[in-house]
Amino acid sequence: MRTRNVLAAGIAALPLLSMLAAAPSAEAATASCPADSLCFWVDTNYSPGAPGVVKHSNPNFTAFPHSACQTGTWNDCISSIANTKGCTAYFHVDANYRGHSHSLAAGDRVPNFAAQPPTGYNDPGFNDKISSDSTC
Repeated sequence: MRTRNVLAAGIAALPLLSMLAAAPSAEAATASCPADSLCFWVDTNYSPGAPGVVKHSNPNFTAFPHSACQTGTWNDCISSIANTKGCTAYFHVDANYRGHSHSLAAGDRVPNFAAQPPTGYNDPGFNDKISSDSTC
């Protein structure tokens, strides 16, 4: 009887284990961000797929097409970010480096803008609002 209960418990845990195995770690998810870059993803937790990548300051993210975004560009479409540059970057809600902004130190990443610090900014209103970035 004990063997059957253990077996049943193991079988019941399989869906949970497969979900955990399928969820990539933040390190694995952000590994696709090249060195000396700012990377950004459509959804929270660095998904789906390959990130948008920039190397320098950009006054207007409408210059970067992305078909998965409602706007057709990365403008107002970013939900998670990573910084592999050697300096702090600033993300702004308006074009031309204007409006509300948040900094992202070298080597840092934010999987969800609404999350509490140090993981996030405690700023759900920043989600899907980024329009420009400034960096070294």
